[in-house]
Amino acid sequence: MSWPQAAEYSMIQTNKQPIWEYHHTTPGSIVGNLTVDRHSQYRIGSVSKVFADLLLLRLGLDLGAPVTKWLPGLREGSGGVDWDDITLKDLGSHMAGIRRNYGFWVENYTAMPEFELAGFPHARPEEYPLCEVVGLREEMCTEELEKVTGMSYTSAVQRYITHPLGMNRTSFLPARTNLVIPSIAGLWHADLGQSNPAGGVFSSAYDLSRLARSILSPSSRLLSPAIRRAWLKPLSSGSSINTAVGFPWEITRTTELSRNGVIELYTKDGAIPGYGSLFSLVPAYGVGVVVLAAGDLGMYALADALLATVVPALEDVAREEAIEVGYTGRFTAGNGSWVEVGMDQGPGLLISEVRIHGVNILKTAAARGMEMRAYPGELTSVGKGGLEQEVWWLSVERKITNRPLGRGIVLRGGCGIMPALTAGWYAGNQLEKVVFVKTAGKVVGLEIPARRMTLMKV
Repeated sequence: MSWPQAAEYSMIQTNKQPIWEYHHTTPGSIVGNLTVDRHSQYRIGSVSKVFADLLLLRLGLDLGAPVTKWLPGLREGSGGVDWDDITLKDLGSHMAGIRRNYGFWVENYTAMPEFELAGFPHARPEEYPLCEVVGLREEMCTEELEKVTGMSYTSAVQRYITHPLGMNRTSFLPARTNLVIPSIAGLWHADLGQSNPAGGVFSSAYDLSRLARSILSPSSRLLSPAIRRAWLKPLSSGSSINTAVGFPWEITRTTELSRNGVIELYTKDGAIPGYGSLFSLVPAYGVGVVVLAAGDLGMYALADALLATVVPALEDVAREEAIEVGYTGRFTAGNGSWVEVGMDQGPGLLISEVRIHGVNILKTAAARGMEMRAYPGELTSVGKGGLEQEVWWLSVERKITNRPLGRGIVLRGGCGIMPALTAGWYAGNQLEKVVFVKTAGKVVGLEIPARRMTLMKV
């Protein structure tokens, strides 16, 4: 594997500064005497699509509406595209079924003789589609967003994204200083114009880490919690059981990073002559990786190695923090009622024992090889006296064992965890809901709303 001529690697975590970063410059590989750092500016190629889709979300547009709502003139164009059936979400998730890269690597009428020499049949000039219907995707967003905002696309990105986040090294034109220019031929200077939403952004590792933290944070300054959660979800399955498509995410599901099962990575990579980029988020752990490179690219292997090292370590740290904060231990209400919460190598928290008025609630589940676990719900409120109430959800599922794969336990392995969630109610309260009560950052109690019971930490 060859190293990029110049590169930055940044590991970021929600609401914090980068937890790790590395910068590398091969002598003589870039123009000038620049030594790269966290503020060095690179072209980021198709990672620019994250900005385009985020802007659509920020403006609150109806993503399910056809693009002809904003651009009715498309109905009069050629190219065989039924624009009334294509929505903004289709454009942003690469599922519109139309060409990509307007102005780049598209049909070249002047190259027709070379195609004919290669055995292609002769084509008449009128068989070539008109420019206005060739490869729009994010490029079309330029016109739509300009109609909605009344300002240029670049100005809208600055107003709604880069300025609120303090991304001072992010722009659509190269910086006068600290710009990484590879010694190999590249498009370091080109203004992509109408293709800016698809690949025209210049940015730095530090700026992109600020963007990643904002996307990952439940208290994001840019999006409401509901919109943020919906954005970090697949829209369609890929050709493999391990892949899916998002908006504009390239989603990978893997069991290679965690002892707790499947981890989803929401990634957008980019490439433009002379540059490569990788913007990858792991929402389950509130972390991400930013890689910017110039020259020969080895970013995928390096990002894989970084994630393979960091994610297991984060799991260990999360377990230690859960114990330190006080999620584990015994919670009791007296009268023979208590809950024992533990931590093992499995996901979430292990509810190892539940006694209500002396009755062993988990006896039947244990006899069937099941166990109870609790998972955080991202629902938090602050009550009287500054007490913080944090909602978690209970799940009864099959015990995790070190069994060989391929034994047929797939659909029934979780006992229908997600469909069953919120299925049970009593007196207006969900049976699966529990609430950890915290004060000054420490857990002091556990509420079971359906049983109208509060248990105190022992």
